[in-house]
Amino acid sequence: MTLWTILECASQTDVTKSFADKFDFSEFLATNKEYGFDGLYGDTYQRIQFAFTKILKSSGDKLVYNITGADRLKKNVTRFNGEIRLTTIIKHEGSFYNPEKPGKDKWIEFKGEFEFREDTNAKGSGIFKGILSFALTLQDNKFIDDMAEYQGDGFSNFIYQGQWTSYLTGKTKKCIWGQGGLPNTGDFNQGDGSLSVNEKYKKNGWEMDDMNLKLLDNPKYWWRQ
Repeated sequence: MTLWTILECASQTDVTKSFADKFDFSEFLATNKEYGFDGLYGDTYQRIQFAFTKILKSSGDKLVYNITGADRLKKNVTRFNGEIRLTTIIKHEGSFYNPEKPGKDKWIEFKGEFEFREDTNAKGSGIFKGILSFALTLQDNKFIDDMAEYQGDGFSNFIYQGQWTSYLTGKTKKCIWGQGGLPNTGDFNQGDGSLSVNEKYKKNGWEMDDMNLKLLDNPKYWWRQ
């Protein structure tokens, strides 16, 4: 039985449970091996980075993935532990850009929740909570992470949206990060497709080189420090 057949023969609840039992999506949840993922923190869109250093599917609840990682804000690195829980797995067939139109694409949409708890001993630490979404195409009975090829400059995938809450004060900051373009970011990005940071936010960790191609503060493997 092919993966697509499994999707066609089950109810939505059964699909989510069946896929959670049968497949391990750890490799797809991994962040960039050298730089992690970029994101936005607070109303000033301060640059924040995230990296997962260890991802393990739970042996108990198969919808849960245990995460070990770190975040970097204003050059300060803080470790965290937490979980990702897949809540919904939806099949789509047709045009990737518009599922209502005919097409040959077969792709799977994943939705979930996350909670990442920073080290309580770290200065200014707190907890990240929110929702995530990502999509994978289905080719030759295998899951493929190739959304970049479909979306080009407008590429966006593995999006985490939520907020950070301080352990000490209870103060919250909105936070969004992921792969490629980020939704719901107001006037931050002035480009049509590729990233073009609004001039007024560049001082918040988004300074670029003279060619406007590379971020100046972008060390590899920053989570190892």
